[in-house]
Amino acid sequence: MSTTGFFAVGRNSFTAACKLGMNPACAFLVMACGTGKDNVSTRWSAEAVGSHVGMRWSAAKEAIEALCSHGIATKGGKPARPSYKLQKDGDLIWLPRTLVEGAANEVAPVAKMRQTQDPMALRLLVELYTAQNLREDGGINAKTVYQAFDRRKAGQQGAYTVWDFTSSGSQWVFMNSDAAKAHRREALTAEEKMAGKKPEDVRAVDFFRRLKTLEALGLIEWVPYLYDGPNGEPMHALACNGLQAEKALYEAATDAAARMIGESWAQSIEGIAVPVQTHIAEATMIGIARLRYRPHTTLTSAWWAEHHSVCSAFTEQYNALAAPKAQAGAPSSKGTGTFDFDLF
Repeated sequence: MSTTGFFAVGRNSFTAACKLGMNPACAFLVMACGTGKDNVSTRWSAEAVGSHVGMRWSAAKEAIEALCSHGIATKGGKPARPSYKLQKDGDLIWLPRTLVEGAANEVAPVAKMRQTQDPMALRLLVELYTAQNLREDGGINAKTVYQAFDRRKAGQQGAYTVWDFTSSGSQWVFMNSDAAKAHRREALTAEEKMAGKKPEDVRAVDFFRRLKTLEALGLIEWVPYLYDGPNGEPMHALACNGLQAEKALYEAATDAAARMIGESWAQSIEGIAVPVQTHIAEATMIGIARLRYRPHTTLTSAWWAEHHSVCSAFTEQYNALAAPKAQAGAPSSKGTGTFDFDLF
């Protein structure tokens, strides 16, 4: 069993499988994982589906039969050793094999997803891969979904302003985006009508409920990213629980901020403190969603090399700011001495 590499599914074919229910949707993913270079031909059948998804052989057989009866899969080969050809309609979605095979000794994500009994949650997981561009965005494009952060000025030293970024507790989704629009809802339940809800109040309810499922299963992680403005460019990640390079960067940035504003002032920090060159007056933090399981593609490798380089460079800069020589004087009241503070 290989837990590296990737496979592809046709978007239209996969969504058609989801419409048949959770079992056919899971079976389709497992069979697709077992395809060759054409991403069409596979010998993975009921036994493989049952093994990877935690499904009885009879249920797996029924799921495959449902795919075949709707033309999403075509059966061939000998009765004792069948083979299948999968439909590959629509844009290709590249997925990591670990979604089906798991990593190390863990339960495979597709098996966990089957237990939710929500094929639309599985569809959301798969379609979010179309919205993720690691090299450009560090995760899922913020024009699909993002977390908002508030900021306050915690202090200033020389050419740097120390900003304190705190999560606002809100997440935002663009319901017309490709990955989200299938989860848009306008119809109100009886309970929602009784509560006086309007269609616009429930439009994103199903999307966020399913997104929370993916978060709870550890399939999505949120990574705070520092931008040079609300409509600007990403500078770097600041994730205390992220990748090792991101953790080192987070520690260097927050340590530099604490040392620059002084220990007593640092105790007032509520979120993520980071020193930013003062001319970047609109510095903004945005929470970027990142899929935990990533295809082992050339693009992923290129992103990791570039991301590691960026993290290392900024870590060095923050470490330099945190060095004792960067602290000339002690904290003082606003407008005097080396430090200039604004606490509000």
